[in-house]
Amino acid sequence: RIRKTYSELRRSPTIGNAELAKIISQWERRIKISVDTSNIKAILQRARYLRRHGKLDFLMVDHIGLVSADGKNPNERISNITGPLKQFALTSNIPVIAFSQMNREIEKRGGLPSLSDLRDSGSIEQDSNKIIFLHKDVNQYRSFVVAKNTFGACDQIPYWMEGEYYTIATERPYKPPREIVVDDI
Repeated sequence: RIRKTYSELRRSPTIGNAELAKIISQWERRIKISVDTSNIKAILQRARYLRRHGKLDFLMVDHIGLVSADGKNPNERISNITGPLKQFALTSNIPVIAFSQMNREIEKRGGLPSLSDLRDSGSIEQDSNKIIFLHKDVNQYRSFVVAKNTFGACDQIPYWMEGEYYTIATERPYKPPREIVVDDI
């Protein structure tokens, strides 16, 4: 198993083809990535095809504001995205994760994010089983804020980032204390 930080991979001019092939192979076994910036109908058509052929375990849309759909106004357009995503999740029995922007009100108000902070939130709130915000307060304390959970509790869950490896953990990772060296005078 190869363990390199993102920074090491980006800066390494000497990464060989064999090592790069191993990294790509590891990622391909883990996840299939498809970049599609088209409309909701095209996304779901592709997702249904992949699901029928056993090549889709979950669908992730980043972010719904970039997906095109019919609608007279932003709320109707978002509704024409979240409704079909919810229907796809129910009929295919796989999780659908959709990212959304928040409006700017939270910056003025401060505090924890709430459902009303979602941009064009009506149908997002209605069609979601869970809504989870990533939050960082003024003291750099990070937490997941579970604002909606149809089948469980809403809560605030702290998390820690190991930025070097782009890893998130809900328990503080153990870091051995640094060695202090004192030179004799």
